[in-house]
Amino acid sequence: MLEKNIKTPLYEQIEIELKRLINDGKYKQGTLIASESELGREFGASRITIRRAVSDLVDQGYLVKKQGKGTFVQANMVERNLLHLGSYSNFMKNSGKHPSVQIVKLQEIASTDKIAELLNIFPGEPVINLKRLVKFNKEVSGLESAYYSSNKFPKLREKITPDISMANLLSTQYGYKEQGSNQLLSCQHRF
Repeated sequence: MLEKNIKTPLYEQIEIELKRLINDGKYKQGTLIASESELGREFGASRITIRRAVSDLVDQGYLVKKQGKGTFVQANMVERNLLHLGSYSNFMKNSGKHPSVQIVKLQEIASTDKIAELLNIFPGEPVINLKRLVKFNKEVSGLESAYYSSNKFPKLREKITPDISMANLLSTQYGYKEQGSNQLLSCQHRF
């Protein structure tokens, strides 16, 4: 199942396979996934490799860890692929939702290898990590997580407010016209 003779690290291969299992419905939204030791046997990988893959999927919003209960598939994931940079608020409004936004995290961190690869920067370069809680109505909310290069967008952190469209900010303040985007959004329904 895992290809040890290719450049893609084993933990990334496991991430890809777990995403496929989630998308194919083997692991349904809200269900408990196999333990690290079970996944290790299934994939023929060490516990450290499994832990890295699971941790990355938690960071990406595919999985959620619950203390003392295990790791679960995040409920209600929405993935949007864009041909060009668009406003998240406009995306939701066009879906019939009227969101309000609360900034949960806004900090500068050193980029991981994975983030650096996605942003086309060097590992360790500073990035802004922005996490926003977006409430669509009383029953549904979502957590949006994004990373922006601090070097490409100087003083960006100071310009971010809850009511600002990041697409508009990057376009008007930095002249940035993105050619494509892939975002993963986690939506929670409350009943």
